[in-house]
Amino acid sequence: MLNVFFAILFIFGSGPAPAMFAWATEIARVLHILSIAWPSTAQYVIRIASMLLVNSLVARFFTTAEDQTATTAIGLVFRLDTMAMFIAMGWGSAAQTFVGQNLGAKQEERAMRAGWIPHRFARSQSERDRICLMPRTRIAHTLGA
Repeated sequence: MLNVFFAILFIFGSGPAPAMFAWATEIARVLHILSIAWPSTAQYVIRIASMLLVNSLVARFFTTAEDQTATTAIGLVFRLDTMAMFIAMGWGSAAQTFVGQNLGAKQEERAMRAGWIPHRFARSQSERDRICLMPRTRIAHTLGA
């Protein structure tokens, strides 16, 4: 109740106070969003920084003016990795929505199952992609043939 009173007083009051408090409210909202979003942001910053580091190391130590195959190969690997990441992110977004709906409906057991099913499917897709992209000689060695 006190918040509503002060909001009305400061918003419709005279002088510089309304503008200052409006900015303060917006800054508080942005800081709240940043406090929620920083872990995900940090994850992607670390991911991109590590990809840049690996790419620069490959370019420096394994690439010459005559032979650019190492840089080309690492570029292809990064593209495949990003494709796999987007598939996993899609499954994660779908699972997040379904889990949220079930938690809102007070169906905790169904929410738990809803979180694990996409996890298993995305994991199986990753394993399938890993096996399909593995060189044939390594597949035979991995399978014990």
